[in-house]
Amino acid sequence: MIEERIQEIERLKDLVTEAATYRKWGTDEEYKILRNKMIKTNKIKDLVPTFIKDCRTLDEIFNHFKITFPDGYKARRANIKEAFGKVLKYLESEEGSPLDEIIGERLSGDNIHEFVQDNWNKALVRRETDPEGAITIASTLIEQTIKFILDSENIEYKKTDDLPTLYKKTHTVLNLSPDGHIEETFKQILRGCTSIIQGLGGLRNNDGDAHGSDIKRALPQKTLKPGVRHAELSVNLAGTMANFLISTWTHRKLK
Repeated sequence: MIEERIQEIERLKDLVTEAATYRKWGTDEEYKILRNKMIKTNKIKDLVPTFIKDCRTLDEIFNHFKITFPDGYKARRANIKEAFGKVLKYLESEEGSPLDEIIGERLSGDNIHEFVQDNWNKALVRRETDPEGAITIASTLIEQTIKFILDSENIEYKKTDDLPTLYKKTHTVLNLSPDGHIEETFKQILRGCTSIIQGLGGLRNNDGDAHGSDIKRALPQKTLKPGVRHAELSVNLAGTMANFLISTWTHRKLK
C-alpha cells in the first residue's frame, strides 16, 4: 500500500508541476481524486503541501504559482519538488506497518477504553484510503484487547495462539461460553460473537502479523483485494467486539 501511495503522490506532483509551468494539464477530476486521497491519509496529513490544501482545482494551482512565483518556472519547480519531497521521503523511509500504531502501547485498566476507541478511530480513518491497513488495525485491536484481559487475569497463552484460541480463553473469566447460559437468544448472540472472532482471525497469519496476501486469501477468491466496504465491516465488528469485551471485563471486576 505504501508503494501505491507513493505512485499516487508522484502523479499528483506531476499534475501540479504541469499546471504551474503552463504545460499540458491533466484533468481536474484526476487532481481532485489524488488530492483528496493525500489529504485524508492520516499518517501524512501534517506533511501535505499548503498549496494542495488550498487549491481545489488545477486552475487554482496555476493562479497560486503565477502569483507566488511570478519570475519564472525554475522557482516554481523547485518549490514543488521541495514540498512533495518531504512527504515522499517520509513514505519511502517508512518501515513500519499499521500494526506499529497500536502494538507496544502500555495498557492498564485506566486507559484500556481510550485505547480501544482511539484505535477504532484510527482504523475508521484508514478505511477509505487504505482498506488493508484498516483491516490490519481492526484484527490487531481485538487481539490486543483479548491479550490485555488474559494478562490482567493471569491467564496463560502461547505466542502461537490464533485469535479464536485466545478468545476461547476468555470464556471462563467473562462467562462468554454459549453453553454457560440458558436463554437461547443470548446463546445465539454469543455464538455470533464466536463467528465474528473466527472471521477476524482469518485475516491474521500464524506469526500474528496481517499482510495483504493473507487478507486476500481470507476474502472470496474472485476478490483481488479488500474494498472500503470490507474494511468498514471488519473495523466496526472489531471495535464493537473490543468494547463489549472490555465492558464485560470491567463489569465483572466491579462485582
